[in-house]
Amino acid sequence: MSDERLGTIMSALDTPLVVVTAAETQERAGCLVGFHCQSSIEPARYCVRLSKANHTNRVVLCLTTEPVAVHTDGPFEPLRLSQAAHLEPGHSSQERHNPPTERAARPGTPGAPT
Repeated sequence: MSDERLGTIMSALDTPLVVVTAAETQERAGCLVGFHCQSSIEPARYCVRLSKANHTNRVVLCLTTEPVAVHTDGPFEPLRLSQAAHLEPGHSSQERHNPPTERAARPGTPGAPT
């Protein structure tokens, strides 16, 4: 199957989007994410996929998510992919940072150069 065909099918699903924010010491980041899902029932875990080119990815490197709070004021309509089609990404899909952060370059950090 071609990437174009997969893209056509996936965009037709009109998946909900979430905003991910992260902070580590003085570094803060956030981004709009389309690749996410619940990954465990007990214990409750949520999986978020971030592009290696995304600044937020570099801030949350080697992080496992555990929901600690959920807020809603009642029923809501999720932001859908079709509603965000006009947004431009802050990076191309081909961009990669090496190493992604100074933290990742530290010896003993998973993924750090040896």
